[in-house]
Amino acid sequence: MQYPPSGYCIGFSAVSSGNYAACYVMKNFKYLGTGSCGTVSATAAHTLGLVASGTSPVTLSIYVDGVARGTVTDSSSPYTVARSGFGLQGEGTPADSAVNEWQDYLGGLPAATPAFSPTSGVYTSAQTVTISDTTSGAVIYYTTNGTAPTTGSTVYSAPITVSASETIEAIATASGYLQSAVGSAAYIINNAVNGCPSGSGSCFDVFAGASGTPLPTYNSKWVLAGGTNSIYTTGVDSAQISGSTSAVYYYSASTSNTAQITLAPSSTTIGYEKLACVRVSSGIPGYCVGFSAVSNGYYTACYVMKNFRYLGGGSCGTVSATATHTLGLVASGTSPVTLSIYVDGVARGTVTDSSSPYTVAGSGFGLQGDGIPADSTVNEWQDYSGSSPAPSLTFSPKTNVNNPVRVRPIQ
Repeated sequence: MQYPPSGYCIGFSAVSSGNYAACYVMKNFKYLGTGSCGTVSATAAHTLGLVASGTSPVTLSIYVDGVARGTVTDSSSPYTVARSGFGLQGEGTPADSAVNEWQDYLGGLPAATPAFSPTSGVYTSAQTVTISDTTSGAVIYYTTNGTAPTTGSTVYSAPITVSASETIEAIATASGYLQSAVGSAAYIINNAVNGCPSGSGSCFDVFAGASGTPLPTYNSKWVLAGGTNSIYTTGVDSAQISGSTSAVYYYSASTSNTAQITLAPSSTTIGYEKLACVRVSSGIPGYCVGFSAVSNGYYTACYVMKNFRYLGGGSCGTVSATATHTLGLVASGTSPVTLSIYVDGVARGTVTDSSSPYTVAGSGFGLQGDGIPADSTVNEWQDYSGSSPAPSLTFSPKTNVNNPVRVRPIQ
């Protein structure tokens, strides 16, 4: 059968395993060449475009979903392209050969790919991202949730604040142009995990080191003051201690008289387990507060130590060992030194040191292991700018245990 000249056409080949096997260009219903279209699902809707440029030869550019996928060149008696259209070939199942829309374009080129400023990268603070496009009159659509942008996505109209790690993807459309290729920029926001952002005397550490990293290796500001160098980061934002050893570290940048730690739940039968400490000098553990052993799911008491020796007990009330708590110690005065104990931000009692009291110069924490690492886990350490911890926050209505919320007072 002889067909009248039909020009150039682009189509997908047969479906195999749910994907189109290839894409190809025809000239007057005869195979001309194949484009590298990648893996294209036959179970989803797609746009398929063909752009002819030049005269001798004619270059035929293939677009799938607005993205350039390859070219085929016709150098043998090429046609002069004058207009646009579409075609179908049936196989007996009408749904298999359905076209939802036909469209041509003025100039036949895609809009420019959107650009991002700043570009992809790792940043230590939130970034304000602008998206631009060099195509006149372009409308930009973007997503931040990992899905491919479409003309149904959010329209870009103002800079985007990126305060947590995410990837922004965008496309551009403009009158007389094909849809642009997808542009993307990935932003990794590494907010501070330790340090003294408000100056010396207002420091913190969430122990965000790789699993098994010794504490001073993870953060050189931690200095061993007593015991063995045996505390390490867990890889899940906490610190633990090896075996049944004990250690106290002080934060060299801290000049605070206050220490607070966030304790993970525990089932230990020993005391001296998790300690909030205020230091005096290198090599001296100083003053520390900790809970005693667990009995029937509760800590039996809280106590203050001076240089690893019992100094006095505080009346800490009933404290569940199966829940997370904050434990704080505030040193005030010089002779005597008064040591105030706080549990979850509430004052629980004081212990006084009148016998050769230490001069307090900074803050730290300590751990004693019982052979079960989970029993001696600290989730966060914090000092304060020369003052007592803020009181506990209260909520109305009360917390729904199925949807807990953690808040942290602003220092």
